[in-house]
Amino acid sequence: MQIAFMIISILGLIFFMNKKRKFDFFTLAYISAIVYFLPGFYGYVFLPGWIQSSILKETYLVMCLVLVSIGTGAIIYDIININKKEQKKISVEGSQNILFFITIISFLGLTLMIITMGSSLLSANKQIVLSNGNRWSLLWENTILLGIVFAFITEKKKLFWLFFIMMSFHIYMGFRSTAAIAIISIMTHWLNLKGKQRLLINNIKSLVIGIVVAIFFFSYKQIYIPIKLGMWDLVVQKISSIQFYVDSIRYSEPFGIQVILNEVIRTDFKVGLSHFKSIAYQVILFANKLGGDSTSFNSLFQNAMFPKVNYGMGSNIWAEMWASGGWGLLILFIIFYVIILSIGSKLMENIDSNIKPLILISMSYWSFYIHRNSLVYEINLIKRVICIWTICIMISAIIPKISKNTFLKG
Repeated sequence: MQIAFMIISILGLIFFMNKKRKFDFFTLAYISAIVYFLPGFYGYVFLPGWIQSSILKETYLVMCLVLVSIGTGAIIYDIININKKEQKKISVEGSQNILFFITIISFLGLTLMIITMGSSLLSANKQIVLSNGNRWSLLWENTILLGIVFAFITEKKKLFWLFFIMMSFHIYMGFRSTAAIAIISIMTHWLNLKGKQRLLINNIKSLVIGIVVAIFFFSYKQIYIPIKLGMWDLVVQKISSIQFYVDSIRYSEPFGIQVILNEVIRTDFKVGLSHFKSIAYQVILFANKLGGDSTSFNSLFQNAMFPKVNYGMGSNIWAEMWASGGWGLLILFIIFYVIILSIGSKLMENIDSNIKPLILISMSYWSFYIHRNSLVYEINLIKRVICIWTICIMISAIIPKISKNTFLKG
């Protein structure tokens, strides 16, 4: 089954790298699947304690289903849209000053985060940083994500570098995912603007940059603690070793994520559908403060299967679907996943620059980051971005009108 997985992976890469087509969320989703299914090429995953465990045939089958579905979805999408004319772009009235208000709110979040979290921001222990995190840190995190993507798209260079500095500090704190989503969103936008192209031929530099960035995110997890402790000799020693980069990939996040799928299938772990009711709470702001009891897939499988593990193991969307409804629900969700990729790819072509950051970030979460999340958490991540974007749009539309009315009355 490993050979079949490798053949499908390579054929898909040949298609997406050599077919003359626009870079869209299907391309991004396939690249993401290759990254998160990386253990499939090795033939094993790691149980807690770095214990190797061979990948099951059924696990390989799940990986192959996802890869084939993304590739098939891309082919169908291309056929449907082959001769369609460009439509009028969707725009939002009164959104011209949205980046200004994103910047203001970002500085507000940063200030309140520093006041409320204090010295814990500089702690080398990520658990301390996480335990002291609050709504202000979440507000700041999501505004810098929106801000840097917005500034790049609208070519606001000064603001871009301002948000870049804040994003760098967020990485220094020990968090990689926000910066990764920002870079993915920006590169998706940039490559999409180039129109139909053969990535391997026309954009080899972009691929090289992408690989370098990927290696950085794989390896930074291994050196961020020495950096925060000021142990620069150790940092230099690590980054100057080729084995460090090899191990950074071999012991990377995908090996811990796919062990969840492998063990769920191996033990025939089932959770049913009841935990999906937590999705309803995601449409309600501050649901947890109002008594909403949200149950994550992680809390279900980790407590039952890995009770001695004292750190968060993340999640696995494909394991969640398999544990919740077997092969039937898994296949239905894969179809749903591909449909959303199609909708997102179409939207990206028909929206103006004020809406595009929202779609790019939301769809980057959906296309790339979904592999290591539960459905509830995935929706929660996207909800945060939508809420902040909506608030900034409303402020951008309302304040100028209030100012104008005040001026006229005066």
